[in-house]
Amino acid sequence: MWGAILKIISSFVERKNRVAEARADAQIANAGKVIDQAGWKDEFIVLIWSIPVILSFVPGMQPYVEQGFKNLSAAPEWYLVGWVSISLAIYGLKPATKQLVRWRKDKQGVDSSET
Repeated sequence: MWGAILKIISSFVERKNRVAEARADAQIANAGKVIDQAGWKDEFIVLIWSIPVILSFVPGMQPYVEQGFKNLSAAPEWYLVGWVSISLAIYGLKPATKQLVRWRKDKQGVDSSET
């Protein structure tokens, strides 16, 4: 009797392990497809984010970089939060985007449990 019960439990555990392995394999395959389909948008965002850093080392361009950052410090917060959120979303950092929204709502005094 105990042997039959152990055999049923063992069979159940083996089946669960096979299903878990199949899911993991499917997730790995899907991640590869997502990376392949990312396209040019990732490179575009990296390029845009890199321009100020690159120009900081080009003689004669430093004043423009400095002025650009001064202008950004005067930009509306909604624009900066939007830009960062778009960048995070493109790279698949959805939890970071949600945290940014939560931080913004907390800063405004809005109940963050609504998100």
